[in-house]
Amino acid sequence: PRGNALVIGVAGSGKQSLTRLAAFIHGFNCFQPTITTTYTTTTWLEDLRTHYTAAGVQGPCVFVVADQQVKQESFLENINAFLTGGEIPGLFTAEDRDSVLGTIRHVAKSQSRRTFQDSEEWLWAWFVTRVRQNLRFVLCFSSQGDSLRQCAPWFP
Repeated sequence: PRGNALVIGVAGSGKQSLTRLAAFIHGFNCFQPTITTTYTTTTWLEDLRTHYTAAGVQGPCVFVVADQQVKQESFLENINAFLTGGEIPGLFTAEDRDSVLGTIRHVAKSQSRRTFQDSEEWLWAWFVTRVRQNLRFVLCFSSQGDSLRQCAPWFP
């Protein structure tokens, strides 16, 4: 649904390369977080916020996550929340949200002339709908090892 994917294959089979190629063919920006020892939940949320906003303001984006990049279960919880309802709880502060609304107001007005309402609730709902249309999550998991078996029951 909505173009999100779970790509499963043995290590080295080209799951991530195929994802990048498909994103390029469709003209989508592609992002894959670089996980280091200093990569934290805060860094993860910053990456999500940046690409969530870009998908709502600029256009289509693919967010690629490989099984070895899932350092904490909260990473999958955030992706699951997005796939379920389009929003990630606690992703935006009130200031960030106001900034996003200010940025998209003119775009929403020009694209939704008949239904446009200049209210925070309407603008935020329009933004979330646009993000759901433009942001794709692709999870690349190996069929070998335990990571897929451990995640599948918790995040169907």
